[in-house]
Amino acid sequence: MASNIEATGPVSGDGYDSSGHQAPGYAMSGKADFYVLYRWRLKTGMEQQFTDAWAQMTELIREQRGGLGSRLHYRDDGWWVAYAAWPSRDHWMRSKDLGPADQALARLMNDAIAERQPAEELLPVRDLVAGKR
Repeated sequence: MASNIEATGPVSGDGYDSSGHQAPGYAMSGKADFYVLYRWRLKTGMEQQFTDAWAQMTELIREQRGGLGSRLHYRDDGWWVAYAAWPSRDHWMRSKDLGPADQALARLMNDAIAERQPAEELLPVRDLVAGKR
């Protein structure tokens, strides 16, 4: 998937330049080799605001930063949990270093969060979702 951000220098083997921008035309394999787990408790009545902003932010990250998407879940203990798929830890770190893909969406999400846990890095061992083996 090509980025909407122009590369500004030499491009490394993972398709990113030294400033963390994905090179135009760089094709992602679509294979997730790295995941990040996020957990939040939301303020009462702010769930729709959060989930709408989360969905838009996830799409921007996919379009502009090379992310492979995310799934959002709700637990019966009140925690919201998402895990995001990335081609590599390096892709995630470069995106993270650039800051939010959209400041306004980040504010909407943050305004809805009552409590958060630190992000957890996950390496896949076996993936059996959607028939993967």
